[in-house]
Amino acid sequence: MPDRNHVDQVRISLHSGGAIAASSHLAPIAHAFLVRHLQQLETPDIDELTERITQFASRPRPYLPDETFGQPHAGMPQQDVEWCWVNPNRVLLKETGTQSFIHDASDRAHFAHQPQRGLSPDRITGIAEFARRIAREHGEERGLHTLLGIGADGSISQDGVLRINVDGYTSPLGDIFRIHGNGNHRLAALAALEVPCVPAEVEWRRGPFSTSPCRIDEDSDERIAYRTLLHTFGVASYTDPANFVQNYSGVVTEYWPFLIDNPHSAVESLTSLETLAGEPYTSSIGRLPRHLFNDPATLAQAGHHVMKHLSELEFGLSARSFIELSPTPRGPIRRFFDRR
Repeated sequence: MPDRNHVDQVRISLHSGGAIAASSHLAPIAHAFLVRHLQQLETPDIDELTERITQFASRPRPYLPDETFGQPHAGMPQQDVEWCWVNPNRVLLKETGTQSFIHDASDRAHFAHQPQRGLSPDRITGIAEFARRIAREHGEERGLHTLLGIGADGSISQDGVLRINVDGYTSPLGDIFRIHGNGNHRLAALAALEVPCVPAEVEWRRGPFSTSPCRIDEDSDERIAYRTLLHTFGVASYTDPANFVQNYSGVVTEYWPFLIDNPHSAVESLTSLETLAGEPYTSSIGRLPRHLFNDPATLAQAGHHVMKHLSELEFGLSARSFIELSPTPRGPIRRFFDRR
């Protein structure tokens, strides 16, 4: 019988943290959670499962940038791979919406020798039928080994078959995952059955991360101002802080990759993260207050305010006298905007 404190620790880790390493002494408890849930599960009807799968696939998605690969001043990505028990509610499908459902997981596909079963009307219904098959097995050992590669003791098979593999991103709201290759159909079916955890191979994306280039055109003012705000207040950094005007190829960050593209994406991404985590984020972001990220216009305005004062400060520091300032400041930042 597992220690009650350990059971509570697993629940908290899966809910608030998102994952438990398969090498952890708590992993057998996570496995027991899954088996017990399936053993006690009443098989939902097909319509209910179809609705759950549709909602699971339609969840809002945060912005997930690329890691940098040898960009100047950005450093190399830090990657590692491990098996974990992950909370399905914190896992995104590989593509948006139902685009990841690329084949028929229906009963007809499973029972190919029984053509009288007929075609599934669509792939979502097929996954719902797949979920019902899983539910009817009630956590049977052989079925779980085939489906997820786990044994009776919770050990994960090293047979080289990837059942579910994901990219993992750490965040101040806990870990967030996205299907990397295999597992879209399995994950959607198990999430529809509301299982507490699934085993997955996690390739951790540790950063630093970079984002899209910011071209010199009329539409880039807001993005440049926003990224300067992030740089100034410790959320992200320009790749070459000493050469300001060369930094419009992006910014890098380790802790907030979801927020580094533009104000609109940042507001949507933070809301998406809160939805996936199941709780609001109330702390500061870098040295910026959380409430700034409620509105893209507020973020853009704050960014422009910072740009204005940085330009004035830059000129003031380079002037002969702090008292007698020239009426036409022309530092690199000002010159950049003057030529636009």
